[in-house]
Amino acid sequence: MEANKKYYKKTTLQELDVEIMKLKAYLRLSYNLKFLPSKKYEIWSGKSVELGRMVGGWIKSTKKRLTILGIGYSGCRSAGAGGTMAPTPAFSTSI
Repeated sequence: MEANKKYYKKTTLQELDVEIMKLKAYLRLSYNLKFLPSKKYEIWSGKSVELGRMVGGWIKSTKKRLTILGIGYSGCRSAGAGGTMAPTPAFSTSI
């Protein structure tokens, strides 16, 4: 909801990407410390991977939309967790 409402989606999507990375780390830690059974770990890991793919697709579509508008990106990742998005706008626009 936040990313949809914000003028600049870049930082919001980056923050969401970081939160997914933290979720994955917490899941691994919980499993390693035996707080999470292997079956539940498998289920939750799959869900967190899917979240990463969804956010990666959103980032990719945002990049494509800005490229069409002629704004461009430098160093943008295409999908998954990690990477950076650094728009280099010639002008500001609402997306």
